Amino acid sequence: LFTGSWPVGRAILEANLDRPGRIVALELGGSNPALVLPDVASAGDGFGAGGGSLFDHAVLECMRAAFITTGQRCTCTRRIIVHRSVAPRFIEALVRAAARCTAGPGDASPAPFMGPLVSRAARDAVFAFVAEHERRGSRVHLRPEALDAPGWFVTPGVIEVERFDRATDCECFGPVVQVAAVDSLEAMIAQANATDFGLAASVFTADERAWNECRESIRSGLVNWNCGTAGASGKLPFGGLGRSGNLRPAGAFSVDYCAFPKASMIEAPPRR
Repeated sequence: LFTGSWPVGRAILEANLDRPGRIVALELGGSNPALVLPDVASAGDGFGAGGGSLFDHAVLECMRAAFITTGQRCTCTRRIIVHRSVAPRFIEALVRAAARCTAGPGDASPAPFMGPLVSRAARDAVFAFVAEHERRGSRVHLRPEALDAPGWFVTPGVIEVERFDRATDCECFGPVVQVAAVDSLEAMIAQANATDFGLAASVFTADERAWNECRESIRSGLVNWNCGTAGASGKLPFGGLGRSGNLRPAGAFSVDYCAFPKASMIEAPPRR
């Protein structure tokens, strides 16, 4: 059972090609989308623990899922696809929330939301990711910055991109989220699927029909309704497709990777 990156998971599969009896469970990375539909702007109160509006709930859940554990979870939100009619307001609110998201040592007071990245190389990769997007013409709304403190601390980043493309999509394993604005639900679903990963996705809407369409059409092992991508229940199967792994490596179905079935067909003997 392996949790880690796609390149290592691929190497494990290759190493076991001649051992078909060995069950391999791979839980790999993700370029997880969150879809923010236009009706979030008008949905009433009652969402989230505070009972606020769906709009505020969507902003906070996207922020939480993007930056929790300093973006170092396979299920963190990497891409936000927001309807163009609410995009300016949403992006402004997201940037404002992210700017208040503190980073620092775990024993600091008050307690920060984010700790450090795992290494200097990981922090450098975050800066390189942002620089590459700038080179392509993306707009940096909030630039991640290194903290002047021992450890590999970095502040959150928010980038607005024109669109997502499967050929250039990659996972930035840090606190940077990309946002793209689109004009229709069909385009939102297409943008959600513009990736070789398929681990987690979120849909924020009060429209049950739109939710059902997203749930059926988004290619992802986990699809949440009005919940962020970074969270899962052990009572449910957990896993993704594509470069995210082999479908059900964890959660309720993980017992299947620790045992094998034994089938018996029985015809009872005649009674004497």
